[in-house]
Parts: sequence; C-alpha cells; structure tokens
Amino acid sequence: MVKCVSSFLLFSLLSVQAMSAESHIDLHQPKDFVDITTVAPDVQVDIRYFTSHNFIGRPIKGYNAPVCLLTRPAANAVKQVADRLRPLDLP
Repeated sequence: MVKCVSSFLLFSLLSVQAMSAESHIDLHQPKDFVDITTVAPDVQVDIRYFTSHNFIGRPIKGYNAPVCLLTRPAANAVKQVADRLRPLDLP
C-alpha cells in the first residue's frame, strides 16, 4: 500500500527536467525543487517515462534521468504520508 500510495503521489507530482552529459547526469533543476530521495530516501520511485516500460513502449523524450523532482513542500508531504504508513507494514 505504501508503494502504491507513494507511486501514485510521485507519478502525480512528477516533474523531471534533466539533461545527460557524456557519462554522468547533470540535473538542471529549478532552485526550489528537490530530489525526493534526498528528503525521503526510503520512498521507492518508478520513473516509467524514463524507460520503455510505459504506455508507448519506449522512453519519453525529455525524461533523461530516473529522478523525481518535487517542490520542497510536496516532497515533505510525500515523506509525511510515507512516515504515517510505514508502521502499518503494508506490502
């Protein structure tokens, strides 16, 4: 359930703006945005538009990194939900 709720929230709030340069990923994120894994490291993200595992069967142009960037308030809200659901030990 935590995965489902977190995935839904992350999918709904997803905003990825990234560029790949040579062999490393250089994120050009807006000043007020954070990577969700820096706020809630245990939240699992599934950035399907970055992979071919999505509704069109190939990566979507513009999704150059499997990163979920959110505003700080949105990231904090996702963390609060995850923290409240964790004790329920849902699959």
